[in-house]
Amino acid sequence: MAICAVNLVSFLFMVAFSLHINEGEAVKCFVCNWTPTENQNDTCTDSNFQLENTKTFPKCTTGCESATKYDRNGAIVQFHRNCANGEVPVEKTCRNKPGTEISLKSCTCNWDLCNGADSGSSKLCATMAMFIAIASFIFVKTSAIF
Repeated sequence: MAICAVNLVSFLFMVAFSLHINEGEAVKCFVCNWTPTENQNDTCTDSNFQLENTKTFPKCTTGCESATKYDRNGAIVQFHRNCANGEVPVEKTCRNKPGTEISLKSCTCNWDLCNGADSGSSKLCATMAMFIAIASFIFVKTSAIF
């Protein structure tokens, strides 16, 4: 039983470590852009994002971003996903910069493919699935003992 507990603790440590291994290192980001005047086929914005039709860049050293520019009426003028700009690694955050003519919403993150549509909930779902699998493993092991 003690060996099983040690193996489980080791496994949990490796899982926790793997969730944060990309922080501070280069990450893979989605790369696409869309403007209503130039690109009629939108596969880039959050509401139309198509994973299979989106390119990736494997070595973004400061993280990833997605940014939307809006006109004064709230219509999208331009949208892009890319490596984050800047010299220091970014954290998961979104910022709104209002303007009289153009407003900007910019979101940054720092793990692989985090700038996909609704990527925050995807990471949460993957984490929850992993913990459910671990709990199931523990339940099966303890049930077999009794």
